[in-house]
Amino acid sequence: AMKNSEYLNFVQDEIEPLKPLLEEMTGLSGDEITADRTIDIIDQFLVANFDGKRVPEGLDQATLSKFKEVFSWWFFRYKSALGENLRMMTSVFFKELNEWFNKVIAQETGVKFALYSAHDSTLSNLLNALNGQVRYITYASTIMFELHSGDRGYYVKVLFNDEELHIPGCQDPECTLDEFVIFASKIILPDWEKACEI
Repeated sequence: AMKNSEYLNFVQDEIEPLKPLLEEMTGLSGDEITADRTIDIIDQFLVANFDGKRVPEGLDQATLSKFKEVFSWWFFRYKSALGENLRMMTSVFFKELNEWFNKVIAQETGVKFALYSAHDSTLSNLLNALNGQVRYITYASTIMFELHSGDRGYYVKVLFNDEELHIPGCQDPECTLDEFVIFASKIILPDWEKACEI
């Protein structure tokens, strides 16, 4: 994917124009600032800014916004999994989630809350499975899959940093359990281990 024309255009249109600024801020020369190195430098600046640490002079809010835009596009389009790889990266999670929901409904567990800790790349894969509705994952982000019971029976809500997301294939954000099972079935691989042998 990194060699395709979309990526090469991204490097030419978005990465190359940043090089003079990054040279000035880092002291590196143009040859040392490859596309991958640019992304690493941008990520370090974004982390430092988020943590309230000192960032180079000239790194104003407009520049940080541009860095965030470039980083987000690269992260979601090239770092995150797509297609069959996305299914491999998220299949186990959605299978376990369905199993938890079934146990709760059948009253086979007293568990009310399950917590998974993950990296931003894991969250980006889950968000891509939900049609990539979020473009930038801030630090300490949270994605929640909630099972509710109401007049319509059981339904599922997904929240990213307290913002409700729409689950693909569902009529509204409060996705009926049947609709959620259909959505998840399109992701869950019947034999994940065999698929990962490829």
